[in-house]
Amino acid sequence: MTPCNIAAMAKQILGLDVIAVTDHNSAKNCQAVMKAGEEQGLLVIPGMELCTNEEIHAVCLFETLEQALSFDRMVEEKMFSVDNDPSIFGRQIVMNEHDEPVDEVKTLLVNAADISLYEAAKLVSSLGGVIFPAHIDRSSYSVLSALGDFPPDLGFTAYEVSRKGDAQALMDTYPVLQGLRRLQNSDAHRLEDISEAQNILPFRGGIRDILTYIKTIEI
Repeated sequence: MTPCNIAAMAKQILGLDVIAVTDHNSAKNCQAVMKAGEEQGLLVIPGMELCTNEEIHAVCLFETLEQALSFDRMVEEKMFSVDNDPSIFGRQIVMNEHDEPVDEVKTLLVNAADISLYEAAKLVSSLGGVIFPAHIDRSSYSVLSALGDFPPDLGFTAYEVSRKGDAQALMDTYPVLQGLRRLQNSDAHRLEDISEAQNILPFRGGIRDILTYIKTIEI
């Protein structure tokens, strides 16, 4: 999972036009993948998969790299001071667009940040980004498993279902999901897990257009 390999696999092998980079609690590799994507003609949305203090995963997407890195700094300040053990979790390497290591994150990134889902929603919105709960059908690290319901008071316009999740069953059980944008992403942690081009956006546009689409609720 290096920047060049991700961009080449996504564009040349799988035929994708758009991907998002959403590392756990970090946006530090977004710049490298965005630059590698430019070389491939691939649009790369900078983002993060935040783990909140309720242990809820939320996808945070931004229009610009600067916004994503600003959020990265906010999250970094709220990470619990636990060192990563490379022998267990592997090295947390930051790379450039040539797949060269330029830095390494020492704080364990799979832990939760000391930011609630409510706080995260405000922070992401203040930066002009969009946030939505990730893989809500899963029995762990999801808004439904942690809170028991989908919070209508946070103003979410979208939610994510895992690739094998039953979206219709979720909507039948939780009517609040009706009309919200439903996203099914690859949530890939390995190159071979990246999905083929199977989900279609109803327009061609840049990152701003995509985020606007996600923010717009279907009526």
